[in-house]
Amino acid sequence: MNKEISSFLRSEGEKILVNEETQIKVEDENGCLKKFSVLKSPVKNEKGNNVSFNFFIQDVTEIKKLESLSFYDSLTGLYNRNFFEEEVKRVESGRFNPIGLIICDLDNLKSINDSFGHKEGDSLLIAFSKILKASFRKSDIISRIGGDEFAVLLFDATKASMKSKIRHLQEACRFNNISVSVGLSISDNIPVVFPSLFAKADEAMYEEKKSKRRQ
Repeated sequence: MNKEISSFLRSEGEKILVNEETQIKVEDENGCLKKFSVLKSPVKNEKGNNVSFNFFIQDVTEIKKLESLSFYDSLTGLYNRNFFEEEVKRVESGRFNPIGLIICDLDNLKSINDSFGHKEGDSLLIAFSKILKASFRKSDIISRIGGDEFAVLLFDATKASMKSKIRHLQEACRFNNISVSVGLSISDNIPVVFPSLFAKADEAMYEEKKSKRRQ
């Protein structure tokens, strides 16, 4: 692997910032992608002038794999509940304003699992996850927080923009024959009182679900 790293540093080393940890990806001799942490440190002469650089390199491939398992849902590729809860702590401890929350619950996952098997249920979860990714910004925190429950945390949100996103989400779901119940809430409080924010969105979602059952 030293040969591949050396080749990378010769071609890209000048682009790496000094004294800032940089993550790089390099293929080994078998074509496997490896991840490395690189710290570029200046070497000075007796006059204090930079004469060269040292590169401190650490293989972080396995660490990144563990991080991925810790924060991502293995089926859908969305953030998982662990990551969502970490983001909630960050929001509660900071000065974020306003914060929006959207809760989504698939209406018929259990019946699909019971009638057609978990493979079909998994396909439904994956399809819905793709719709979620397409419906929101990359900066929005899209998470699978339960078996059939999803949450989207939005920064700099407005109720109008959230309702617009939900309309597009529901249109895409109808086009793909997916039934989903959705609830939203928004907070202008600093700090954010997240249990209250979550309870309002969750209640709105269940009200929509109950209205469907009465139809």
